[in-house]
Amino acid sequence: MDCEDVVALIDEIRRLGSELDDVEAKAAQGGLPERIHRSLSALSNRRSGGVILFGVDEEQHFAVVGVPDVARLQQGLASVASEMRPPLRLDFDVCEVEGQRVVAVTVPKCPPDQKPCYWGPSRLEEGAYVRVGTTNRRMTVNEIRRLWASYRDDVDAEAVPDASPEDLDWRRVEAYRAQVLRRDPESAAAEQTPEQLLLGVHCLVREGGVLRPTLTGLLLFGRNPQYHCPRFLITVTQYTGTDVGQEIIHGRPYLFDTEAQGPIPAMIDKAERTALGLIKRRAYFDGLTRREVPEYPEFAIREAIRNAVAHRDYTARGSHIDVRLFADRLEVRNPGGLFGDLTVETLDEVPPSTRNPNIMRVLQDLGYVEQRGTGIRRMIAEMRQANLEPPHFKDAGTYFVVRLKNHTLLDEETLAWLDQFANYPLNDRQRLALAYLRLNVQMTNADYRRLHHGTVETVEATHELRGLVEAGLVEMHGTRRWAYYTLSEEVLPWVQPPLPLARSDEEKVMAYVREHNSIRNAECRELLGLGDDNERARYILGKLVVAGELMQIGQKRGTRYVLPNDAISGTYAENSG
Repeated sequence: MDCEDVVALIDEIRRLGSELDDVEAKAAQGGLPERIHRSLSALSNRRSGGVILFGVDEEQHFAVVGVPDVARLQQGLASVASEMRPPLRLDFDVCEVEGQRVVAVTVPKCPPDQKPCYWGPSRLEEGAYVRVGTTNRRMTVNEIRRLWASYRDDVDAEAVPDASPEDLDWRRVEAYRAQVLRRDPESAAAEQTPEQLLLGVHCLVREGGVLRPTLTGLLLFGRNPQYHCPRFLITVTQYTGTDVGQEIIHGRPYLFDTEAQGPIPAMIDKAERTALGLIKRRAYFDGLTRREVPEYPEFAIREAIRNAVAHRDYTARGSHIDVRLFADRLEVRNPGGLFGDLTVETLDEVPPSTRNPNIMRVLQDLGYVEQRGTGIRRMIAEMRQANLEPPHFKDAGTYFVVRLKNHTLLDEETLAWLDQFANYPLNDRQRLALAYLRLNVQMTNADYRRLHHGTVETVEATHELRGLVEAGLVEMHGTRRWAYYTLSEEVLPWVQPPLPLARSDEEKVMAYVREHNSIRNAECRELLGLGDDNERARYILGKLVVAGELMQIGQKRGTRYVLPNDAISGTYAENSG
């Protein structure tokens, strides 16, 4: 870390008025702070470590007060670092800032298999800390156990207590063997009994001479896995607005909700089928052929759901996978953060590690996941080919979220907005970055690279982002791995909010019924421009009936759909007119 980086970090915490989740400020006027081991433990237990700035006083609005005795501070810190378990190797950088000496100490991340890092003179339960926002908090015993479990890659090979081979559906096992042999006719599966096959892929284990299903075996081949693991399921929920509970419909904060249970393949199939059935589709004509384009690329939805199943933390037995559809986005949330050294920034750049290698292997054999490391990159590419933003990823430690947005990046309004910068010396990538920032609060170097299908390297992305800064269109905040970019204050007044999201097909139908009291299948097709697509109209109307929004009146050609209150109160008469 050079002095320019140190100055940039001080400027950033002053601008925000607080420390960062990975940057602490210490005045250190009286020497080394007494409880500095807490900061070393908490920062090293973060996924990417952190920085401590000595000589910066938080109580004086992050004024630079300087370190009176730099050598003594370094010696004291090195001594405490050697007492940490595992010992920490700190990096020291001494800089002159505003006429005072500031010591920037880089705290490395603790290796995943050695976490949590704690202070040796105390017990583990008393000396291990975690960074929560801008504070350091002692880890609880349960958090320590969960941390140990979250970095294990053998949880899915453990036997399930009280489960037996009778809990498995052996027809599914035979279907699995057939799939393996189709992929590799020379596989050893051809000569193995079903039990030997499952033992070989860690779906069965022997305990005292007794065969027991492992977590992998039960989840993939179980007759009723939820009997043993009630929360190992997928929920699919559709909301009317952009937030949970934004609008209450007939006493419910959602339009549609269901659960996918059973073994993993059945859960994946139902969750994907449901999500793909709920998303909107835009119809267009290619010559004389009518075609439909889904709101989100189907591959992106499938990949998000399958990754959630394959990579979730199965030690979190009280949590389930959520698939949530909002008016402006689709989210897939699974228990457990990223595994190992993987970060959100490197998610599409390095081969992923998995905490569930046995589940992953069988899913590969069954054709549910592709060659490792390609799915995320293809998801990003498909979203961009559909003129949508790249997926957004969030690692919150205890859960991981994939977010797909449905707002087109380069619609007519955005193109008109970009014309204001026609005289600036920008390339197409930089113009696209401005369009992205028009819809998002900030952008990182990784966001910029994903926006361009990963065709831009980190150095080139930094150069082009700085070009936007030099043009006065974008402001840079932070430095190095803390850097992010926002539209400049001069540009912000030019930003108009995006057009309201187009109403969904269901919303259009409901508006029509409120105005005309009822709707027929033919009227629905005309309203939505569905042509002769009776099935699509029937599906939309049926979904509204299931959701309690409409009530079906009559049969066959006489069928109409009305508001439930109208049917009950007699506002609509089936044979009226």
